[in-house]
Amino acid sequence: MSEKKLLYLAMHDADTAAELAALLTAKDYEVVQCQNSRELTDLLDQQRPALVILSVLLPDGNGLEVAKRIKSDSRTQGQKIAVISSLKRSAKFSMEARTKFGADLYLELPMDPPDFVAAIEKAVTPKYMAEAEKPAEPEPAPEPEPEPEPEPEPEPEPEPPPPPPPKEKKKAEKPAEMPDSGRLGELLLPELLLSLYQKRANGTLTVKSWEETREILLRDGVPIGIRSNFIPDDALGQMLIARGVVTREIVNQMLAEAKEQNKLLGELLVDNGHLNQNELKTLLRNQAKRKMNTAFRWKEGSYEFDPDQRSDEGMLELDQDILSILIAGIGRHYDMSKLEERLYLNKDAVVVRGDIDHLGPDDLNIDKREWRLLKLVDNERSLGEIIAESDLNFARTFQVLYLFLLFGLIHFKEGDRFFRLDEAVAYRARGEARGKPQPPGLGEEEPLEEEPAADMPDSGDLSKVSLVRFLYKLYTDKANGKLIVNSDEQEETVILSEGMPIKIHSNRIGPNTLGNLLVGQGKISTLERDHAINKAQQAGKPLGETLLADGLINPHELYEALIAQLENKLIALFTWTEGTYRFETGELTEIERMPITIDLTRLVVRSVRESIRADRIDAELRKYRSFPLMLARSNVDLTGLFPDPRENALVAMVDGRNTLGQILERSLLDESRALQMIYSMLQLGLIKFKED
Repeated sequence: MSEKKLLYLAMHDADTAAELAALLTAKDYEVVQCQNSRELTDLLDQQRPALVILSVLLPDGNGLEVAKRIKSDSRTQGQKIAVISSLKRSAKFSMEARTKFGADLYLELPMDPPDFVAAIEKAVTPKYMAEAEKPAEPEPAPEPEPEPEPEPEPEPEPEPPPPPPPKEKKKAEKPAEMPDSGRLGELLLPELLLSLYQKRANGTLTVKSWEETREILLRDGVPIGIRSNFIPDDALGQMLIARGVVTREIVNQMLAEAKEQNKLLGELLVDNGHLNQNELKTLLRNQAKRKMNTAFRWKEGSYEFDPDQRSDEGMLELDQDILSILIAGIGRHYDMSKLEERLYLNKDAVVVRGDIDHLGPDDLNIDKREWRLLKLVDNERSLGEIIAESDLNFARTFQVLYLFLLFGLIHFKEGDRFFRLDEAVAYRARGEARGKPQPPGLGEEEPLEEEPAADMPDSGDLSKVSLVRFLYKLYTDKANGKLIVNSDEQEETVILSEGMPIKIHSNRIGPNTLGNLLVGQGKISTLERDHAINKAQQAGKPLGETLLADGLINPHELYEALIAQLENKLIALFTWTEGTYRFETGELTEIERMPITIDLTRLVVRSVRESIRADRIDAELRKYRSFPLMLARSNVDLTGLFPDPRENALVAMVDGRNTLGQILERSLLDESRALQMIYSMLQLGLIKFKED
């Protein structure tokens, strides 16, 4: 039996550390947990492990600095290190963790256990790493040495034909053939679907992540059917209950009868007059779209393509072309963090125009302003320069560039192995899309009845109105204007564009000023900050613009700092329970508008996790454990708000029947985390306790 590999694990979150240690121990690793960086250093002096696993945040310091210190010491510079973050960060941060601080591996939680174990195994197995780093193309066979005296030709041709023009050689390298099975992450679902579309594949593509499975039936490369393991939020009965079409009692009764009579639930609902045939067809179409669209949530997981025919029993019919499917999935689920990892590592590569000229903005469902991003592709600018000069927000810039790459409108000058359609197949995709109506928007379903949001006054007392809930109301109403919040002598003004908080003005200087944040992140020094502040004040310009002009930061760093500043200020604001608020409607000037996008729901969850102790939440909700939880509004898809499958499983149990206690007992999440998530949704007004 081989000796167990030794791992040192140092993390700030003791619960997460215990989970990871248990997972690795079960995989036959010997795991030693360290309470802090000092204990880790002492252990390294005694024995070197196969891998050190550090979180970015440690009880006594910064994990990145600890990694850098280990790599800088001649005694430990060969030590392998994995750095873990519990926040979604940028690809730039990931690169700096490896290049600036010396990490051999950078991971972001949450991750599916198989993916985490596979990443650790890759880091501690040199042979595996060496093979993984080999180029995908086959090794060229050694050329035999020329014979000293080759056979003489009778007579050379007087004028040999000229070689073919090297036009084709200038094209980007043909992407490698995708295997029929593998893991998501190294490639993404759009590339996988387009690869099968290009091959006109027939068969079943199975995609798995955590406990969820999607089976997608393909004919001629086009998805025509989909089924999944039982996911409550995708179930027809659950959709009908959530939308108020039928009651839970009717669904339970119809399910029992369907089982007895060996019929489908929808069929019985129509037979008994609860639905008409057209309503059922609309619901089934939406259900199929939903199952297809939510498969794009997964950044990690596995896939397998089976060309053999499988039973289509239980398959929901998909009536969408490949363009509509991809546009909806990318637009709704491909956020900046997911696409950065796929694209930003190529930031220094020069981007050139492709040969495809059949596609226009309407084909990719993008507007003319977004289409103008192509004008920046001049065969000289790098990907990073195009992203920096784009007048779109960063998230949308990445989405549009990803679409351009997939459909061959652009590629990298020196060649790449990034998948894209060739011209003929792109033309086919456009033709099929034009034969069917385009989707109404990125990821939208067919219209359904919505319940009106709760009415709240535009001004009031924070002790009576939850600021989080009011801000979320403005967010869902896509309001433009200013939200002014006062408490004692402190005033915060939140500027909203289409419901999105994009800037906060404070009447007091605090730790979340832009300059202080950049100093804290190590981007600039204190002296550089003070000099830039004075220069900005004299010129009457924003600090960020001055820092850019002086070359102290780049546009990407400024954007990240502005996002961090906005999020930190909002989190602090969410803790206010006393004071007053008022909202003033009004259109914003161009100066006030900023291309910033934040995930408000996730930010509230983070705020609760960071600012409210779990025992306080438990004490506040304990008396409600016997009460059922239900959705407060039927027009919100909570599964789309929470990408973690374990969080989705919890959301699916909020059905008006399961009590808080039952949900906590059955949840795959740690109870404290589950309570924080439920408390956050209650604060936002997304769920409520069912009145008995």
